[in-house]
Amino acid sequence: MAKNAVVEYGYDKNGNARYKNEYDWVDYPNESGGALIRQTDYKYYAEVSDAPVISSDIYAYWNNPPARRLNAVKRQTIKDGNGNPVAATEYSYGNNNNDAYTNGNPTVERRWDNLKQATLTLEPLSSENPQVTRAYDTRGNLKDISGRASRPTMTTTSPAI
Repeated sequence: MAKNAVVEYGYDKNGNARYKNEYDWVDYPNESGGALIRQTDYKYYAEVSDAPVISSDIYAYWNNPPARRLNAVKRQTIKDGNGNPVAATEYSYGNNNNDAYTNGNPTVERRWDNLKQATLTLEPLSSENPQVTRAYDTRGNLKDISGRASRPTMTTTSPAI
């Protein structure tokens, strides 16, 4: 018998995914009934309510928000089927948190290391966790990646002809 993979998404008022629930395979044509296998939660710098909630948030796209960028992910947390965190990644987009509202390229990525920090804490992750730093040229092209969670790399671009 054919099987169906079931994935459920929840969105905020700006159209960003708030969560992604992945369920075990179910017999086709069923679309429900499988056990929850993994849940991914997303938190954004420009926080707004879930789509079905009736409210008018300052960062909602229709309010001409002060932030030009409404989809900058602040933290992504992956949990097992029982709701226990198994992985987390935090992103920074410049020299301070306000840069996340305008810059499109992540400059710092920090991943939770459960061997160095036994429980997942509130934001931000501690400096004990592996961190990757990225540098960009004035056009937004990636120039350099460095950090404990990557191999040192240097990328150069030649001028346009």
